[in-house]
Amino acid sequence: MPARVSLARRRRAFDEGRRAAADERPSNPYDNVTLKLLWDRGYQQQKAGALNSPIPTLAKGANRAVSPGSPGNTKPKVRPPVRAPSALDRPRSFRRDDPRDGRGGGSTRRYR
Repeated sequence: MPARVSLARRRRAFDEGRRAAADERPSNPYDNVTLKLLWDRGYQQQKAGALNSPIPTLAKGANRAVSPGSPGNTKPKVRPPVRAPSALDRPRSFRRDDPRDGRGGGSTRRYR
């Protein structure tokens, strides 16, 4: 049994079907039964010319609904080339607080 769908999502699905009527090969991106039916209804009514009102524009920053397996989303990921390890990649071992290394090691406080 499908879960409840908000009125805003229903409106968006219907409007998305209307926008898809202009596409060459549209596909229904929704999995929910209610949203699928509304998308189909909007698509069919827009194709038939039964709707006289203009298609609502998308809100700023909003994206169109896209099905997960659509060919537009299959951009291959680019991996960086694998580099052979070198001697410079090994961590250098040194004694941090060694007074003999000439770097002064240890605290900077002088004892009296």
